[in-house]
Amino acid sequence: MIRFLSQLKHKFISPKGNYAKDFNKTYPGVLMLQERHLKNCRVLEHRDRILEFLPKKAVCAEIGIETAKTSEKILKAAEPSKLHLIEIDAAWIENARNKFSKELSENRVFLHHGSSYEELSKFDDNYFDWVYIDGDHTYNGAKKDLEVARIKTKDDGLIWLHDYIFYDHISHNKYGVIEAVNEMCHAHDYEMIYYAFHPQMFNSVVLKRIDS
Repeated sequence: MIRFLSQLKHKFISPKGNYAKDFNKTYPGVLMLQERHLKNCRVLEHRDRILEFLPKKAVCAEIGIETAKTSEKILKAAEPSKLHLIEIDAAWIENARNKFSKELSENRVFLHHGSSYEELSKFDDNYFDWVYIDGDHTYNGAKKDLEVARIKTKDDGLIWLHDYIFYDHISHNKYGVIEAVNEMCHAHDYEMIYYAFHPQMFNSVVLKRIDS
């Protein structure tokens, strides 16, 4: 952290010492949510608690599965009738194929290898009860995933996003999830119904259409 702050100081303090101006230009603020987007929001102490409030026996998707640890939790806690796992990395797809061989044979788990945006676009509109997004954390990536998830999720469906953060303090990468989420809430009348903490503050949010 000390090295990171030193790097920021070196990068953003100009010869005139105009730190704030240079920093804010590189990391501009985000579109803020309003009361209507937050008035029904419940704060949860851990991301896993979200699983308690998701519809059971649902048709759902997980974007970005990596080791499939969250996939296992979803299967156990939410008991989905169909869980579509979407992942761009072939190695993680093969890992899931081995891990969920039984569920695959039962047509309960389905694997989709490719771009999250492209794979999700192949489903019928209003198909999913809920979608969990933990894929491309850049602004453009998160925005594309949200836009297609909005169309493919039922009117009363839920969209769960991980890493609702401004900056990854481990990899030192700027994330765009907050910007993409807040913009969609404004543009398409979504509200945040759950905000869940993570031990390293890679927090999660759950969205639904207002009055749906």
